[in-house]
Amino acid sequence: MDKTQIDISKKQKVLNEKGIGGWLLFFIITLVLNVLITAYTAFSESNILINLPTLLAKFPELIPKLYMFLPIEIILLLAIVVLGICAIFSLLTIHHSAVKIAKYFLYALPCLSIAVVIGEFWIYGGTPLSSVISAAVLQIITSSIYAGIWLTYLGRSTRVKATYQQT
Repeated sequence: MDKTQIDISKKQKVLNEKGIGGWLLFFIITLVLNVLITAYTAFSESNILINLPTLLAKFPELIPKLYMFLPIEIILLLAIVVLGICAIFSLLTIHHSAVKIAKYFLYALPCLSIAVVIGEFWIYGGTPLSSVISAAVLQIITSSIYAGIWLTYLGRSTRVKATYQQT
């Protein structure tokens, strides 16, 4: 094969990899699931906020701190949901800044988990509910792994570069 045939075959390979499919489609599906789970978490936290005095009758000293922290957490969760929805729609409509928006979402996930751990440590400290802190630390680890894997994919994928015309 000469050089022109090689160039044509490379262009054909890029055209075959262009569009939403493969791992990119899988990423969008995980993004949708992540947004749904985050929205459900925000809804659950708002229910906890409403029923707080009943739920924490054994720990009345935690109620004022939770009244301060839970609204902030709910707002942060809803901000993540909105950012995730923007990422999903921009990826599906093949918007030129879709990858950038998706990366912002992926950066925000571990940051949210860190903020939640700091807040929960401030609230619970050394009380018997410190198992909540352990679960939150696990959330930091899992969200960081999730974000790291997909950030690497978005940065290296030929499909992503071909679809969203990145250089």
